Amino acid sequence: MEKNLHRLVLALYLLNAWGGASASLVPALFVFGDSTLDTGNLNYRPNTVHLIRTQELPYGRDFIPPGPTGRASNGKLATDFLAGFLGLPTPIDDLEPDAQGRKLFQGINFAAGGSGILNGTGLTTVSLSQQLDAFEGSIASINKLMGSQESSRLLANSLFLLSTGNNDLFNYVYNPKARFRYSPESYNTLLLSTLSRDLERLYSLGARKLVVLSLGPLGCTPLMLNLLNSDGSCIGEVNDQAKNFNAGLQSLLAGLQTKLPGSRLLYANAYDILFSAIQDPRKHAGFRYGNVACCGSGKFLGSVLQTCSGRTSVCADSNEYVFWDMVHPTQAMYKLVTDELYAELVKFIL
Repeated sequence: MEKNLHRLVLALYLLNAWGGASASLVPALFVFGDSTLDTGNLNYRPNTVHLIRTQELPYGRDFIPPGPTGRASNGKLATDFLAGFLGLPTPIDDLEPDAQGRKLFQGINFAAGGSGILNGTGLTTVSLSQQLDAFEGSIASINKLMGSQESSRLLANSLFLLSTGNNDLFNYVYNPKARFRYSPESYNTLLLSTLSRDLERLYSLGARKLVVLSLGPLGCTPLMLNLLNSDGSCIGEVNDQAKNFNAGLQSLLAGLQTKLPGSRLLYANAYDILFSAIQDPRKHAGFRYGNVACCGSGKFLGSVLQTCSGRTSVCADSNEYVFWDMVHPTQAMYKLVTDELYAELVKFIL
């Protein structure tokens, strides 16, 4: 009922604001982060070393039209669903050769699979700081096309979306050197202090409205269940570190909003939505499996030795699964996350 009410309010807002004409809630959507939001940038980086074969089927098998798009899922991501909710097309990928001219005016996706907050996370991909470098270059192009004053207005009214930190935490679990050097607490402190500098830089470049997705329950992914030989239960130690990061992220965003004049920063709690679906999938329409992937090999289909491909096991109906592969949600799960965050996003944008 509440969700339908917000949809009605949104429709009335658009009718009043735009006289019934089709319009978007914001002029543009700019996206940063990792494979949870990357709609195809790695297609244009053939030398990137990546465990996930997003350029091959069965990735993209439920996309319309079917086929691999570079998305690390069977279909759409939260990026696509959020853009649709805003009344915008999915932002063009920054590395796409066609990403130039007026096509930049409705937003750009800089997210890159495998990336993280730290430059050392995913050495062959595009770190968050490098994504900001690319964004700065795009601003220069937009300034030339519409002038700096209009460009600044565009950025100030646009929505910025970020999802990062997932790969940094996975790397910490995998990397004994990192665990020897940092305690879980000091590693999270390093991540958050680095992220704080990046967010302040994003603000200095003109961003004012920013939605930051929380980390998910990474200890519940088929990857972690397989790696740490779980009986099917989530790995509490990994989830605790994700939750502690999320708590620090909430505090960081609140502090930055106070510090940075005119900024609006929203912490989007994807953790609880994902955790609920994983723990009790049948409570959520269509889901049956919360801790095993639709596609992959090994226990829980979470093995890194042979990741999801046309040569591994693939389920018949991905809508029944929370996870598509060893770490990435299905299109159905991304839609659920976006739907559950809908009311909060409406309040934030309006």
